Amino acid sequence: MTNLKIFALSAMENLAKAQRNRKILLNYLLKLVAECPEWIAVVAFYSALHFVDAYYAKMGMRFQRHEDRNKEVADSLPSIFESYYKLYDISVNSRYGCVKDNPTAGEAKDLVDNDLPVVAQFIESLIH
Repeated sequence: MTNLKIFALSAMENLAKAQRNRKILLNYLLKLVAECPEWIAVVAFYSALHFVDAYYAKMGMRFQRHEDRNKEVADSLPSIFESYYKLYDISVNSRYGCVKDNPTAGEAKDLVDNDLPVVAQFIESLIH
């Protein structure tokens, strides 16, 4: 049995992880969108999560639960909340729902082309 570790990444570590996830999405995974749109959605969400966590780490804030982070994004970053929550919601359905709950290839591509950039560009403008 392994011990669960709670990682407290710095702002720059979160940013690097977010950018790596986005790069893998754009350079490799999108080619498979028809076969595995659910994994496109999951990686897109976790890229967005690390962008958001980069901002909050810079502010000295950390989250262990999605619900707490979602509420904070809604309260303090309302301009990106709709896109962030869409990424979250579709990724949850993709991870825990039935295959019929998976996004379509078009929905997954929309997350990558529209929602992830909303989050990424806004957060990068705040951090740099």
